[in-house]
Amino acid sequence: MNDLYSIKISAIWATLKEERASFWLICIYLLLEYVRPQSLFPEIDILPFALITLILALVAYFLEGNQQRTRNPENKLLIIFFLVIILSSSFAYSPQTSFSGLSLFLSWMVVYFLITNIVNTEKKFLMFFLSFLLYNFKMSQHGFISWAQNGFAFRNWGVTGAPGWFQNSGEFGIELCLFLPLSIYFVHSLRSHWGRLKLAFFALLPFTAAASVIATSSRGALLGALAALLWMVLKSKAKLVALVMIGIVVMGAYAYLPPESYARLRASGEDNTSVARLTRWKAGLEIMEQFPGLGIGYRNWSQ
Repeated sequence: MNDLYSIKISAIWATLKEERASFWLICIYLLLEYVRPQSLFPEIDILPFALITLILALVAYFLEGNQQRTRNPENKLLIIFFLVIILSSSFAYSPQTSFSGLSLFLSWMVVYFLITNIVNTEKKFLMFFLSFLLYNFKMSQHGFISWAQNGFAFRNWGVTGAPGWFQNSGEFGIELCLFLPLSIYFVHSLRSHWGRLKLAFFALLPFTAAASVIATSSRGALLGALAALLWMVLKSKAKLVALVMIGIVVMGAYAYLPPESYARLRASGEDNTSVARLTRWKAGLEIMEQFPGLGIGYRNWSQ
């Protein structure tokens, strides 16, 4: 494992060659969804490659005779949540709308099932997690460079990630709130296995993540990133050291935060975007009071 912890390409490739097709396919699926080469190069976007890869991964998983299932409490919670969605759809304001959108949730259940049951060893997890970080880094470095090319100025639309899930600055900001703490933990855990050059490279992951959070111009992303960092302090054994390190990150972000972002933060609850969201939250609370338990139905919000 030391060679893998050192992120040696030869060791990673040697390990990958030993893995079964299901692992290769689930890694390719991650690439197709996070990097989306089929969207970046429209001339090759002729088939639903992500869906095809997911189906092939599912078939390969069962053909390989993988009988052992990964057990954790989240499995039961996900199944319970699915049953709630079925009941909610059955008694929905528009059952047709609910059941027509059920395939989306089912696809996520399949993705969850495959990842948790295929990526089931330390070696697999390291390689899968590394690819996840690198795909996010591809987006975060692009966000940072775009922001820098704009003179680190404020833009209403912010920066975005890859086409698909993250083509909106808000969704990209949510992903960065996950990527930022995960990349920090990754660097902190494996830094002793790296030389200075490799450490400098991987340090770019949390750096560009933090910078891209600012570049999204999303108040939610800023608050989410701050909440994630504070949670890291609370969970840290060396709370003082963690607080100092995260304090440096926060002060650095504060120094480069555009004046327009300050203005948007001060206007929270009063500007058009905030008022629209508060109105929807109020409507949501009213719906909860009128339809307790199952609500108005899965995906019926817009009806």
